[in-house]
Amino acid sequence: ERFKGFENYGRKIAEKILIDKQFRLESFLFEKAEKRYLNFAQHQPSIIQRVSITHLSSFLGIERQSLTRIRKKLLNEAI
Repeated sequence: ERFKGFENYGRKIAEKILIDKQFRLESFLFEKAEKRYLNFAQHQPSIIQRVSITHLSSFLGIERQSLTRIRKKLLNEAI
Protein backbone atom coordinates (compact mmCIF):
# COMPACT_ATOMS: atom_id res chain seq x y z
CA GLU A 1 0.00 0.00 0.00
CA ARG A 2 2.93 2.35 0.65
CA PHE A 3 4.31 1.95 -2.87
CA LYS A 4 1.33 2.12 -5.21
CA GLY A 5 3.27 4.38 -7.58
CA PHE A 6 5.99 1.76 -7.91
CA GLU A 7 3.39 -0.92 -8.59
CA ASN A 8 2.02 1.13 -11.48
CA TYR A 9 5.51 1.87 -12.77
CA GLY A 10 6.48 -1.82 -12.58
CA ARG A 11 3.34 -2.83 -14.45
CA LYS A 12 4.10 -0.35 -17.23
CA ILE A 13 7.66 -1.67 -17.55
CA ALA A 14 6.37 -5.25 -17.70
CA GLU A 15 3.83 -4.28 -20.39
CA LYS A 16 6.55 -2.57 -22.46
CA ILE A 17 8.78 -5.65 -22.24
CA LEU A 18 5.89 -7.91 -23.24
CA ILE A 19 5.04 -5.71 -26.25
CA ASP A 20 8.68 -5.71 -27.37
CA LYS A 21 8.92 -9.50 -27.03
CA GLN A 22 5.66 -9.95 -28.95
CA PHE A 23 6.92 -7.67 -31.75
CA ARG A 24 10.17 -9.63 -31.99
CA LEU A 25 8.39 -12.98 -32.03
CA GLU A 26 6.01 -11.84 -34.75
CA SER A 27 8.92 -10.54 -36.82
CA PHE A 28 10.57 -13.99 -36.67
CA LEU A 29 7.35 -15.65 -37.76
CA PHE A 30 6.05 -13.29 -40.44
CA GLU A 31 8.87 -11.12 -41.79
CA LYS A 32 11.68 -11.94 -44.15
CA ALA A 33 15.28 -11.55 -43.04
CA GLU A 34 15.79 -8.34 -45.00
CA LYS A 35 12.77 -6.71 -43.35
CA ARG A 36 14.00 -7.74 -39.88
CA TYR A 37 17.38 -6.18 -40.61
CA LEU A 38 15.80 -2.96 -41.92
CA ASN A 39 13.53 -2.69 -38.87
CA PHE A 40 16.47 -3.19 -36.54
CA ALA A 41 18.57 -0.64 -38.44
CA GLN A 42 15.72 1.87 -38.22
CA HIS A 43 15.12 1.40 -34.49
CA GLN A 44 18.75 0.90 -33.40
CA PRO A 45 20.97 2.71 -35.94
CA SER A 46 23.91 3.27 -33.59
CA ILE A 47 24.19 -0.41 -32.66
CA ILE A 48 24.61 -1.56 -36.27
CA GLN A 49 28.12 -0.06 -36.41
CA ARG A 50 29.21 -1.22 -32.95
CA VAL A 51 28.18 -4.88 -32.97
CA SER A 52 29.91 -7.61 -34.93
CA ILE A 53 28.05 -9.06 -37.87
CA THR A 54 28.14 -12.47 -36.18
CA HIS A 55 26.32 -11.20 -33.09
CA LEU A 56 23.89 -9.17 -35.16
CA SER A 57 23.00 -12.11 -37.39
CA SER A 58 22.44 -14.29 -34.33
CA PHE A 59 20.17 -11.69 -32.73
CA LEU A 60 18.14 -11.33 -35.93
CA GLY A 61 17.94 -15.07 -36.54
CA ILE A 62 19.76 -14.82 -39.87
CA GLU A 63 22.73 -16.80 -41.12
CA ARG A 64 25.89 -14.70 -41.18
CA GLN A 65 26.31 -15.21 -44.92
CA SER A 66 22.71 -14.18 -45.58
CA LEU A 67 23.11 -11.01 -43.55
CA THR A 68 26.27 -10.18 -45.48
CA ARG A 69 24.36 -10.61 -48.76
CA ILE A 70 21.48 -8.45 -47.48
CA ARG A 71 23.86 -5.67 -46.43
CA LYS A 72 25.69 -5.81 -49.76
CA LYS A 73 22.40 -5.70 -51.70
CA LEU A 74 21.17 -2.70 -49.70
CA LEU A 75 24.49 -0.92 -50.17
CA ASN A 76 24.35 -1.46 -53.95
CA GLU A 77 20.75 -0.20 -54.06
CA ALA A 78 21.75 2.95 -52.18
CA ILE A 79 24.46 3.74 -54.73
